[in-house]
Amino acid sequence: MTNIPETSLHVIQLNLANILHAPPFRQPNSNPINFEVYLFPRKPRSTWRSGALTLPTQECGDHFLRFYGGVQPQHSLLIGNTRIQFKA
Repeated sequence: MTNIPETSLHVIQLNLANILHAPPFRQPNSNPINFEVYLFPRKPRSTWRSGALTLPTQECGDHFLRFYGGVQPQHSLLIGNTRIQFKA
């Protein structure tokens, strides 16, 4: 995860939970997807932070990246007016 604006870990987790605990990632009558988010310390003179999103399986990660990864993703996770970028 890159291009993360100054915000709390909790805000990022809530936004990701809204994505990962809904279709197409969570199917009806299935358990929610567990995930972890780690934010790295901000580098000096940098406006943005970076971090890591850990999903339970590679298949789940690949599925997520098909929607939210790459230079021009199909969908975006916005925090304020900033689009978080995801890549493998």
